Amino acid sequence: MNFRKKQFVFFLSILYLWSLFISISLQTIILAFFLAYVIFFHDAALFLKSRIIRAFFVFFIISIITSFFSHFKLYAIKKTTGVMFDTVVPFMFGLLITEYGLKDRVKNHGFIAFLILSTLSLVFYIYSPRGFSPTLNKHGILTGFLGGKLTYAGVINSFSGVIIEKVAEQRNILSFLALFVLVLSTGINTSRSYMGGILISAITITFLNFKRYYRYFILILFLFILAAIFFPKTRNRLKTTTPHHPDSSIKIRIDLWKMGIHIIKQHPFTGLGFEVWPKVADSMVEKFGSELLKSKIKTNSTSARAIRGHFHNTYLQMAVNGGIILLVFYLYLIFTMLKESFYLEEPMKSAYLFMFITFLVAGFFEYNFSDAEVAHAVFFFSGIYLQRRST
Repeated sequence: MNFRKKQFVFFLSILYLWSLFISISLQTIILAFFLAYVIFFHDAALFLKSRIIRAFFVFFIISIITSFFSHFKLYAIKKTTGVMFDTVVPFMFGLLITEYGLKDRVKNHGFIAFLILSTLSLVFYIYSPRGFSPTLNKHGILTGFLGGKLTYAGVINSFSGVIIEKVAEQRNILSFLALFVLVLSTGINTSRSYMGGILISAITITFLNFKRYYRYFILILFLFILAAIFFPKTRNRLKTTTPHHPDSSIKIRIDLWKMGIHIIKQHPFTGLGFEVWPKVADSMVEKFGSELLKSKIKTNSTSARAIRGHFHNTYLQMAVNGGIILLVFYLYLIFTMLKESFYLEEPMKSAYLFMFITFLVAGFFEYNFSDAEVAHAVFFFSGIYLQRRST
């Protein structure tokens, strides 16, 4: 193998790891460079043999086919190609890193990048009234790097596999500090979907290997309890989880989901077209939405943008995008990735499951598959972990 090519890919991967915390534009540029490298300098056989990439392509082909029945077919196909770039290309990047024998070095650099940037974020957030944001985001650093607290939670949790692997193998101060920062950052950031995802992931790996991981489940639960006790923002956010709380965010989600189910009944096989919802949201809310949703849209409240964005549920969104058929092939993609992960040896199996299950659970409350920053990180690490079982 050409040494310069290997070093080029390694340099790109290190730059990419740091960019995951900083800039979506930089991530996109790096992925474009990587794709150009693959096209001009690498044999495509590695990728064509991957079961997971084949599952990806089938999913996106179905998406394009169903989008031909949409009133906005060109827009839907364009969105399909964009999401394909944000998921398949990072996964290919991870595959090639392992193929080049760079997996351990890249994971070590990812661990360092997480520890430095996430610790700084957490410290600034705790000790500064508004946080410190290099992008001058008025909501503080936990939203300043990436533009939204759920995006930040999704990105830092994509590093959880690396952290769990370090904790299981080394059990040193730095590995436990990283786990502490991950859990506390998620809790203080009030990302309820990712808090739930972390707890379910911890329960899952504890169930699969109780003797090895039960201590970490207890530690994670304890840290979330600490966040709820000592940070009023976290405690108050958790109280809003019930539908009867004055905060309407949960009620809006439930009403959105009910409307989504009604739309699926109207378009069971083709959906509305891949991610065309923002273009039809107002008319669909007027036709199928609850009075709460209609009032939010009519007054153009702060919630209107969230309603027009997506259904805050990846699985429901897939069915709205391309009908039950597209949802089935998305579930097939998930099944393929989970199946491959069970052939990994410990602690890599539990590490990967922790990261991926957190992503899947959060997907019940957020459309994280199409959140580019989150997809870039999750599928990049998926490629690194699943390479040996995907060829």
